[in-house]
This record gives sequence, C-alpha cells and structure tokens, in this order.
Amino acid sequence: MAGIRALFYYLPLALPIYIKTGAIERKARKPKPKGHYMDIISQPSQDIKPNLEPSTLRAMQRVENNYKEFVLENLKPPCPNHWLKNLTINVIEAFLRWYLDCHNVGSLPGFLVLVRFWRIYYCYELDMDFPYRLKRKTKELICTVLKFDYGLCEMAKLQPPINPDDLFALLYHAVAISQVYFPTQRQRTQHGTIRKMMTGTSARPGTLLESSGYCRTNDSLLWGDIELFMVMDPEHPTCQVLLMRVKHRLNKRKRNKGVPPIYSYTERNDNLGYCVIQDILDFAFEDDAFASEYIKEPWDIWRHTKVPEHRKSVPIHIKKEMWRILVFRPGVQNEEGKWITHPTRALTAKQFGEDENNLSRATGMEKVENLTEHQHNHVMGHTKGEIFRAYVNPYAGDTQSIYLGTPTSEALNKLSTHASLTRDPAAPQCLTKEQKEAVENYPELIRAKQEHHNCKQQLVLWYGKIQKAAGTLEAQEYVKINWLVRATHKKLQQCAFEQVYDEYFQSIGNTIIKQNYCRQPIRFETCWRIGSSHWSFILNSIISMSPKTC
Repeated sequence: MAGIRALFYYLPLALPIYIKTGAIERKARKPKPKGHYMDIISQPSQDIKPNLEPSTLRAMQRVENNYKEFVLENLKPPCPNHWLKNLTINVIEAFLRWYLDCHNVGSLPGFLVLVRFWRIYYCYELDMDFPYRLKRKTKELICTVLKFDYGLCEMAKLQPPINPDDLFALLYHAVAISQVYFPTQRQRTQHGTIRKMMTGTSARPGTLLESSGYCRTNDSLLWGDIELFMVMDPEHPTCQVLLMRVKHRLNKRKRNKGVPPIYSYTERNDNLGYCVIQDILDFAFEDDAFASEYIKEPWDIWRHTKVPEHRKSVPIHIKKEMWRILVFRPGVQNEEGKWITHPTRALTAKQFGEDENNLSRATGMEKVENLTEHQHNHVMGHTKGEIFRAYVNPYAGDTQSIYLGTPTSEALNKLSTHASLTRDPAAPQCLTKEQKEAVENYPELIRAKQEHHNCKQQLVLWYGKIQKAAGTLEAQEYVKINWLVRATHKKLQQCAFEQVYDEYFQSIGNTIIKQNYCRQPIRFETCWRIGSSHWSFILNSIISMSPKTC
C-alpha cells in the first residue's frame, strides 16, 4: 500500500516534466498565409459529385445510356438534360414504356431496381434531389398500370431444399458418372468445391467467383484469403487435424471493405467427399503454392507438421507471390492446343451457373434455374434462414456438421477464433545486438546525428562551452535537435522490431516444418526473470496457502 501511495504522490510531480519534454505533444501545423481562407470563398464553386460505389456507377451508366438512346430517337428537342430539367410523370411513363417495349422484362422487383438507378442518375446529373411527388407517382404507375399492361411478375422462384444425401449424390455423380464436358479435371473438381463452400457458408457465387453482374473485375477468392493450420485436436490431445480459415472479401455491399467475415473449415474424417480442405490442398500442390520447400507431396503435410509443445498450431504458409493469385480459374487452350488452367483469369459465376445447370439436368433434377439450392438459407428449407441467423458471426456454431448430421466440432471452431491459435511464447521480445547495430547505420539516423554534431560544433565555436550558451536561441535549437535524434533512434528501433516480429510469425511455420524434417523439433524453455531463491520462496508460499488434504 505504501508503494501505491507513493506512486500517486509522485505522479502529479512527474507529469509536468513528462509533458514538458514533448513526449506526448503533437506538432502543430504551419499557419496558413493571411487571406488563404478568403481565397477559398472567392474561387468558383467546384462541381463535387457523390462518391458512388463502382457497381452503382456501372448500373447507373447502363440506365443513362438507355435514357439517352430513348431521348435521341423519340423526343424533340433531342437533349437529355432538357427533359431531365422539365421532368413530368408523362415523360417518365414514356421512357418506362419504351424500355419495356424494347427489353424482355418479366420481374417487377427487378424493374423497380432499374428505375431506382435511373433516379440516382437524375440526382447525379442535376445535383439535386428527385422530387418526392414524382417518386411516389412513379412507383404507383409501375405497380398498377405498367404491372398489368406488361404482365410483370412479383413472385420469386421457389428452390427445393437439398439434404446431405442429395448433395453427396450430386458430388458423386459429377465426379464418377456424369458425361458433362469440362475442359480440365481441375475445373470439374472446383465445381464440387464451390458447391461445398456455398453449402457450408451460405456464400453467394459472386463471393467466391467473379461476379457475372456489374462487378466484372476479375476478382474472386485469392490464395491470400486462405490460412491453413495443423492443430492439436482439443477433444483428442494426441491427434492432429487440419484447420482452414477463409476470408470472404467479396460479400455483397461490402466488397473489399471493412473487416471481412472469416469462415472456418475442419478436416472431415466422417466423409472425405464433404471435406473442402482436401480439395484446397489439391489445388495448392497443382499451383505450387506452399512456401515451405519441404512440402512437395500430400503426405509431407502430416509428416513434417508436428505441433511443438509451446504452440497450439503449425501454420502452413502460402508463398507471398501467390497471395494475389486466384484459386478458382477456368480452363484455356495453350499454344499447342492443350487445355490447361488459366494462370490469371477468374472463373466466372456465369460459367459456374452453366456447368451447374448441365450437371443438374444430367442428374435428373427437376429445378435447375439458379444456384441458390447450395446456400444454407435454402438448403434447410427455410427461405429466411432462421436456423442460421446466429451464423452472422461465422464462428457461432458448426453449421456444416449440423447440416450434414454429423458430430459437431465446436472445440475446433472455438480454437479457430482464439488468439491462442497462433500465440507463440518463443516470439522475439527485443532486437538482438546485431539488429541494433544495423539500426545505427540507417541513413535517417545518420543524418539526424550529423545535424546534431554540426549544431554542437557551432555552439562550441561561438561560446567555447555548451553550458555557456544556456538560455540562448541556439541552445534551444540544440536541445530540439538532441530530442530529434533520440526520437528518431527510438522510432527506427521500434519499426525494426515490428518488422522482425511480423517476419517471425510469417515464417514460423516454415521453420517448424524444416526442423521436423531434420528431426530436430523446436523446443522452448521458459526463462524466469526472478532469481531462483525468490522463485522458491514464492512457490513455498503458494504451497503453504493451499488447503491441506488428508
């Protein structure tokens, strides 16, 4: 208690000194010249457009092209902006009827979406809100008059639920029986993998593949989105199993934004046909994606990944140069006319849908319209997915095992969410002597020290001794440079340590695999910072305080 009271007594005295040294001060911005803000007010107004999503811009431009085509061909004067500024419900009705006459539109909800993008184009072009009265009248016009005149349908397609036996039958038929043509064996295998991943995570096809809508950006699941681990099974401590974590960056409305949801897959020993990890390993060997030089065949993954006692997992790293390579890719003919897997192009959801329809017909499925039967919100027969509402947090439960009707792997799922999965007590805690010496040779620090040396020599030249320059402007400048050298030194050491720390975790898996290959497994021994006599005293105190048993 005395130590705590002393801390609170001396803390207020030390705080002003700490603040005075500039340790927590922020450097003020340079003042702007006089009249700077008046110049901003006096300059012409800028035409600032809203920052719309790329997908919204593409859809808006498509509607804009249709509107301009309608005006140029049918209206006088043929000026799109003129009719936007003089917009009436009659102009809107004429444009909508022209669009329905020229396009095969059958869905009312889809047509309402198109009209919404046209309203966005109106606001974007005129920099003003769409009139509320016209907005209400437009919706009434579509949902009453145009709906009946053009037979627009409001009903959605009902997809039949698929149970695990159906899924297994589809997978087996595609691999062993089906005569549906695939350019490469990998594309056939990929199809089953995507089916299983959609079933296990409720992912849309556009999340795992290149979207076939307005987001055609050759972006899909990357090798950098996948993390592989060999972990100790919490329920069977003597067994090791594979665990995989996959980031879904391309979820609808959050493509490459925010924190992507991460879904975990476990090695399925109940039925390898349902195991996604086995398929991913197959693709990784084909692409030579593993960073470790000692993993050349499947058996090496189980032979050289023994988990050290001080860790709970061994990460199986992917090569850095493979992080931006797509996992699911289509077949393409090379210069010799042979079919190979394309090195950079993404497999599109459209191509996947065509293959799915062909396989479904070959299997004898009655409903083959789209791919949603492989999503969990339909797979269990619940159109709104009430059972899987808790799965918004991807680790809430082992829904894959729930769906398959097999024992759940809750312990592995919990392990995949904990920081202890990658925790390593053997990680570096400070820079080594050699690393600290390397920091001294950084150009930024050398320049700061040189500036400090020049300032010191100047003070000695003017005043003879630095102490005699106390209170002068030159001395204040010298103190600032001195603090700058110390701050630069500390910053560079911190950056160097963070780089060493990150590189350790990015390569620890390769190190463990190499040591296991050389039959020299890594061992970690805890080094107590207190002396042995103090440790014995603490240990004896704990034993004496514990309840005695007869």
